[in-house]
Amino acid sequence: MDPTAATTGLTTVTYPPGMEAQAKAVADAVPGASVAASSAVDQVTLTLGSDGVRVPTAASSSAAPSSSSSSSASTTSAPKSFSSASCVN
Repeated sequence: MDPTAATTGLTTVTYPPGMEAQAKAVADAVPGASVAASSAVDQVTLTLGSDGVRVPTAASSSAAPSSSSSSSASTTSAPKSFSSASCVN
């Protein structure tokens, strides 16, 4: 965290030319985030503002499990891993 960074009011997903689809995918995971093209960034960038928008956790997701199996195995999903190319910071 950079204590000298300016604060912003809106939660935004900014993206450089050619990365609109990736930016929309990030925005889909953060309900309430605005999406904007910007030549000031070189990758998709999520900026959390002071507007109260939060990134939902897997536990708070309303998505139903994709498996219709009735086995007695645990229904918790394994952690997802991402390559450095898919990391958004």
